[in-house]
Amino acid sequence: MRVVHINTTDLGGGAEQVMLALHNQLVKAGYQSACFVGKKQTNLDFVRKLLRPTIIQRALNNIAASQGKEPMAYRNALWQFHRVGFEPDIIHIHNLHGGYFNLNDLVGLSVKCKVFVHLHDMWLLTGHCAQSFDCERWLDGCGNCPDLTIYPAVRKDATDFNWLRKREILSKTRLNFICPSKWMADKLRASGIANQSLSVIPNGVDRGMFVRGDKLAARKALGISPDKKVLLFIARNPEKNEFKDYATLKQAAKQVADEIGDVELVCLGMSGRRIKSEKVGSLTISFHPFTLDRTKVVQYYQAADLYVHAAKAETFGMTIIEAMACGVPVVASNVGGIADIIEHKKTGFLFLRGGAGQLAEMIIELLSSKEKRKEVSYQASEMVAKFDVKRVSKQLIELYHGTRGVRH
Repeated sequence: MRVVHINTTDLGGGAEQVMLALHNQLVKAGYQSACFVGKKQTNLDFVRKLLRPTIIQRALNNIAASQGKEPMAYRNALWQFHRVGFEPDIIHIHNLHGGYFNLNDLVGLSVKCKVFVHLHDMWLLTGHCAQSFDCERWLDGCGNCPDLTIYPAVRKDATDFNWLRKREILSKTRLNFICPSKWMADKLRASGIANQSLSVIPNGVDRGMFVRGDKLAARKALGISPDKKVLLFIARNPEKNEFKDYATLKQAAKQVADEIGDVELVCLGMSGRRIKSEKVGSLTISFHPFTLDRTKVVQYYQAADLYVHAAKAETFGMTIIEAMACGVPVVASNVGGIADIIEHKKTGFLFLRGGAGQLAEMIIELLSSKEKRKEVSYQASEMVAKFDVKRVSKQLIELYHGTRGVRH
């Protein structure tokens, strides 16, 4: 069996990690696997960059973008697989936004191969945005969009056109959808988009890599104070990330520091190469550069007293299960698919989105009780076994073969 993965890029957030982890598990299981991306940022030999559009296609895309229409003039995907001699039996699609893929290709791909679409966000259901937040216009056609700047942004409001075109294309396909959370599956069902099958399968964590470790040793290696209470938050460019809620996190962390003393908020994922710090009363905030070194990311988890995940929207929450696997208690906003992972006050704590005061209270409750942290950590580590990447990959392989039951 030959499997092709398609994604915007091979370096970034959860979708990229899921794609690469699944590829590795497929290869270990004896399958042939290759990844095709719109933008290649690593030197991995099994990742191939899709060809750039032709000059004419680029001109058509520029015209479409100027009108607020999502560009779709790109080279045929099936032809590109054939061009490099990789004829797939299974096509596993991750993110299709980012300006590199013609959605019309889904029609031909679904005739030639069995196609699985992994919904890491809502983009395929909306007129342009990857997450709709509180807007429900995507349910009945979009148009009059309240925010054109949400990624992937559009210049003008052609969201009704984009929404309808997606529906028309998808109506001609035979697709198998994979949703990493019940929340995402509910969104897909509400959209009315037809599908051949719908399966809820969580994303997986490598429990051989993400493990408990010596806290003091990790802090020494990373240059983090051994004496402060350390809160960890991981996100690409956390201060500016529109899907995360850094403002609430900063406000809550300051309240915690004002009450219990020295606290350091470590934010991992900044652009650049140097650590930057600022002092806000008793709170120290340090911004650490994004790193590709997964063993170093593990050290950050091991160095933390708590992992705090403030988000405005979240389809799943990869960093949450990574923290849990490393034995770090988690406090997270109760949005999207996070409730699939955290059982409140058992495997972690959930706070209402934007509730800085509530978040501060939960952090203080956990930091004030070593026994409470230990109990939450134990319960989380027991639960996280169901997210083991080997188990999840086995479920996906069974799905490829049609031997796993699907949830409609």
